[in-house]
Amino acid sequence: MIEVIDAEAARRALHHGALTCPSCRTGRLRPWGRARHRAITGAHGVRRQLRPDRGRCSDCRATHVLLPADILVGRAYAVDVIGPALAAFARGTGRRTIAAELGVPASTVADWTRRLTANADAITLDAVRRVVALDQDLLSTTVHARPAAAALDALGRLATAITARWPAAGRDPWRLLALATGGRLLRPSYPG
Repeated sequence: MIEVIDAEAARRALHHGALTCPSCRTGRLRPWGRARHRAITGAHGVRRQLRPDRGRCSDCRATHVLLPADILVGRAYAVDVIGPALAAFARGTGRRTIAAELGVPASTVADWTRRLTANADAITLDAVRRVVALDQDLLSTTVHARPAAAALDALGRLATAITARWPAAGRDPWRLLALATGGRLLRPSYPG
């Protein structure tokens, strides 16, 4: 899985053999069809159909899906819905309240928040490690009572560090964090 900022630019790079395989780091990715259709719901309930490009490595033969940066792996909602839900949860808002405010099923919000809580320590550690590499002045000395709050604080600082280092990456913190986590922020076992 490769998270991309610009799907069209990534498609052109794929067709020109300009993408290096993230698995073996030596081969070049070439077009290899497309991934399955996905229905993604964004802010305000706007739904869109997505069928991301897939590339296959010329050396190791691994395949990789080029997933737009506003999508997390295995999620039917875009980061502009998931991100605010996680931020509200980290601030102490209840799951049902979040679900009602966003128009998302309570069970879906509960799944997101369970995953965040389960992965919070790994997410925090990974984000802090990356912040140190980019700008250690952005590190926080705040102690959070909830692991989810610590994880979101560290991710927010990571988004700030990324924006400061690479202004062209954009200003949407949730897209930046989807990129930084490879779209795996809410995977069963965070790969940090």
